[in-house]
Amino acid sequence: MSTTNIFAELIVIGLGAFASLLLLIAAMLEVSRGVVAFLITSPVAAIPALAFVYLLGIVTDRISDWLFASLERRQRGNGGVADPDYY
Repeated sequence: MSTTNIFAELIVIGLGAFASLLLLIAAMLEVSRGVVAFLITSPVAAIPALAFVYLLGIVTDRISDWLFASLERRQRGNGGVADPDYY
């Protein structure tokens, strides 16, 4: 997989986690829709948000790898392929 694909994958993963976090925080603080819409569409907030989204994508990816590692090992063991480089 190329570096661009990995970067884009982490951004997409981070966007889902960021949207969930943003909605959760907005609901807990009872923030109006206008403020949330401004934060989402503001070009000034885009660069720091992109850095945070990328970091959140890395963290989310590592947590999901950790959570599903045993399931993955169990499924790969049933495939009958002994070469670990196959995967």
